[in-house]
Amino acid sequence: MEILLNGEVLYIFMDMCLSIACMVLLVILPVASQGQDSWKLKREKNGISIYVREQADSPLKEYKARAVIAHPIHRVYEFLSDLERHPEWVFRCTGLTIIEGQGGQKVRYHTSYYILWPMKDRDLTVEAVITHDAGGKKIEILSEDTMLDYPVELGVIRMPGYREWVILEEIDSMNTYFFAEGFVDPGGTVPPWLVNMFLVDGIYDSVIKTREILLDQGR
Repeated sequence: MEILLNGEVLYIFMDMCLSIACMVLLVILPVASQGQDSWKLKREKNGISIYVREQADSPLKEYKARAVIAHPIHRVYEFLSDLERHPEWVFRCTGLTIIEGQGGQKVRYHTSYYILWPMKDRDLTVEAVITHDAGGKKIEILSEDTMLDYPVELGVIRMPGYREWVILEEIDSMNTYFFAEGFVDPGGTVPPWLVNMFLVDGIYDSVIKTREILLDQGR
């Protein structure tokens, strides 16, 4: 009743409510925008943009890549899905063996990577799930580490963590938008700062080689 009868008290009450609301917004807005603004552009060259961001539960960074590939979407997909050609363009990939599912919507494969001495080489077993939209204008590939009990060669370290989400989207009949987002944990005793240092180089190298090979094939 006092608020209704006393204009000054009512004014003070309203002012307090406004102040509290502003304080709540100041707390909420940075948290809400953190996921949107946490990506940092680390390289922008030759039409390729590479971003990284911190992870809350790991010292290893995530990556994101964007580029336009001047080829029809079906040709880009055919090249990327030709798994046995991965050593031609995937950073430090030395070999790939298909375990099961070649040519389907789900495939499992084993792949190996050369790592500079004195560190040991790495390998990885992957399950990739491919999704096409009805019109063939968008293709998504979700790849994750799997089958960790697959035999490991002597002197090789199995990578304990990997995931990558790739989107191919048709821009027009001769251009494809390429997007990739992912994370990789090489395992072993490689310090996180060293992994993070080479992350951008590795992703950039893979994307630029993809474009170069497709360009040569189109000549």
